Amino acid sequence: SQDFMSYGKTIIIEHGDGFSTVYAGNAEILVNLGERVQRGQVIARLDSGALHFEIRKGYSSQNPHFYLP
Repeated sequence: SQDFMSYGKTIIIEHGDGFSTVYAGNAEILVNLGERVQRGQVIARLDSGALHFEIRKGYSSQNPHFYLP
């Protein structure tokens, strides 16, 4: 599995069927470990930096083009 420590504060949301999304480089995390989140919920705040985003199937990063509108 990839080490996200270099990205700073990271959130990984499990979506079922082996899929997860990774949101790294956050300045502040607004959810707790194990918390269920809803679509549209604010889960973190960024500094002026860029967000690192991944869609993963198991431990493999996927091309988001095939999953996002």
